[in-house]
Amino acid sequence: MIIPYLNFAGNCREAVNFYKDCLKADLHVIAYGDMDPNTPTANKDRVMHASLSVGGKPVLMASDAWEGTPFSMGNAFSVSVHPASAEEAKGVWAAFSEGANITQPLADAPWGALYGALTDKFGVQWMFNYEYPKK
Repeated sequence: MIIPYLNFAGNCREAVNFYKDCLKADLHVIAYGDMDPNTPTANKDRVMHASLSVGGKPVLMASDAWEGTPFSMGNAFSVSVHPASAEEAKGVWAAFSEGANITQPLADAPWGALYGALTDKFGVQWMFNYEYPKK
């Protein structure tokens, strides 16, 4: 099993709450301050670990970099979402499209799928691919 793990520079909580709503997922968040009461103030509320699950199965994890750590959001990856229906694909697409840069509009693809790609408002690249049933 492969679960994408995203890193953020202080806005992880905002991002995972957005993803939770888009995916209709359950969210569990632990802040650095929850683990160690001696955590410096600048890091107490930053996310040490967040986990999103759908149907009891983990789908995405994330954390914030420690304040002051050099950081840039890497985009040498995409998170691939495979909805169970075309309707679900359209709904999830609509949710993720808020504030996004659409790189490939959601449309029928030559490989027999409903496909689209975007970079969300947090700089993360996403692909949405619903494979139509084979005839």
